[in-house]
Amino acid sequence: MGTAVSSLLEWVLCSAAILVVRPSKTHLMGRSNSLHKMGLGCSTCLVITDNSMSCPARHLNAITYCGIISSGFYRVFYIAAAVLIGIGLVHSILGERYILIRLFRRADLPVLFDGTEFTQNTLRFAWHLTTLAWWGFAAILVHLAQSPPNTQLLGNLIAITFLAHFLVALYISKGRHLSWIGFLIVGLVTVFASNT
Repeated sequence: MGTAVSSLLEWVLCSAAILVVRPSKTHLMGRSNSLHKMGLGCSTCLVITDNSMSCPARHLNAITYCGIISSGFYRVFYIAAAVLIGIGLVHSILGERYILIRLFRRADLPVLFDGTEFTQNTLRFAWHLTTLAWWGFAAILVHLAQSPPNTQLLGNLIAITFLAHFLVALYISKGRHLSWIGFLIVGLVTVFASNT
C-alpha cells in the first residue's frame, strides 16, 4: 500500500513538473534511465548530483522531481498560496456571518469574568487567527516559489505572522486573553534570531 501511494505521488509530481515547467534541458541521474527518478540537483548549473548539499560548481541545490532541474517547477507554490488566501477569506467572512454572529445570539454561552463578552471576543479572535495563520503560510509558499529560499526572509515572514497574531489577540480581547504575550514573544524572538 505504501509503495503504491509513493509511486502515485511520484507520478503526480512528475506530471505537474512536465506540465508547469516544460524545460528545454533535462538531466537524469547517471545510474537511472527512467525519467521518473526522483533526485536532487542544482538549479543553477542544471547538474544532477548525488550529494544533496552541493553541486560540483558549489551552487545552491534545489529539490527536483523526475530529474527535471528548473526553478520554474516552484511556480506551483503560487497555486497553493492562492488557495490558502481564498480559504482564509471564505473562512473569516462566511464564518463571521453564518457561524459566529448566530452563535453569539445563544443564551447559553459560558459566562466568564461576569459576562459573555470575554467568551465572544475569545471565539472571534481565535476564529480569525486561523485565517492569519493560513495567510502566513501563503506568504511562505510565495517565497518558496522564488527559489532558492532565503532563511532570513523566511524567519521574518514567520515573525510578521505571529506579530499579527499578537495585535489581533490584544485588540479583540482587549488584553484580557493572555495569548497575546506568547505571540509577542514568538514574534520578537523570531525577528531577533532571523536578523542577527
